[in-house]
Amino acid sequence: NLDVAQQYGDPIKKGIPAAVIIAPDGKILYATQAGELANARTMSDAGVYAFFERRLAGLKAGGWARPAPLQCGARRAESRMRHFHLQRYLITGLLTIIPLWVTVAVFGFVLRLLAGIGAPLVEGALRALHGVAPDAVASLEQGWVNNVLALVATLLLLYVVGWLANRVLGRRLLAGFDAVMDRIPMVRTIYDGTKKLTAMMQKKPSGTQRVVLVEFPHPGMRTIGFVTSTLREQRTGREMVAVFVPTTPNPTGGYLEIVPLDHVTPTDWTVDQAMAFIISGGAAAPDNLPPSVPCTTRMAGTAAAPDR
Repeated sequence: NLDVAQQYGDPIKKGIPAAVIIAPDGKILYATQAGELANARTMSDAGVYAFFERRLAGLKAGGWARPAPLQCGARRAESRMRHFHLQRYLITGLLTIIPLWVTVAVFGFVLRLLAGIGAPLVEGALRALHGVAPDAVASLEQGWVNNVLALVATLLLLYVVGWLANRVLGRRLLAGFDAVMDRIPMVRTIYDGTKKLTAMMQKKPSGTQRVVLVEFPHPGMRTIGFVTSTLREQRTGREMVAVFVPTTPNPTGGYLEIVPLDHVTPTDWTVDQAMAFIISGGAAAPDNLPPSVPCTTRMAGTAAAPDR
């Protein structure tokens, strides 16, 4: 609105922001001409108020009487400023505490889950010790002590299972357990699928990267996906990939898509980077996003991007 500025003597010619003080009858009492408010962005609230107080004091010294409505307006502006500060600080505090709250909530859920696994072991051990040392058992049955013991028991159990899984005897025991689970209807489907999914996330598939970008939910938009397996179309021989597209911020749910290999874009992201990107809603993003070069182009070793 340069025409408006011209009406008041062009107060913005030496810098912005600018200000004009006018009387109730429309007379111009003061206007910035030399960029007096050019540094207002770095001034405090008190500094801004002091600037106008000095200008009004000069006008009063020249015989101009400060009207009461202006005083009321200044008080209203000061009240609005205090309200703005209150609102801003509350929002800032909320945004500061949310990451900590989410971290505590997630870790609390995981710890409660682990403690629940070891709780039966602790209860059985305490019942066995009740006849030998009832006083010690009574002190150990307190809520937080019981939870800590259950968590420690779960961690020890997981350590023992991992140790056995890396030994010949443990592999035989796990193979026998897998055979038993494979004979139970319904349980076999869930157990076998979950085991294959966890094994898949630990190794890289042949012919493509684990973390890819796919066009989802419609062309022109891309999302993070994990290649779970590669397939070949029977009639055409075209290579296909099964891509799991997790949801944000809970990656345990999502969509499974079967996509042609030349329709996915490989990335150099690790699984950890991709999961952090998904859980954080894109806030924890790697520095670079790969170009839209399909897997077949990279596999062929060509450096040129496909024609669009």
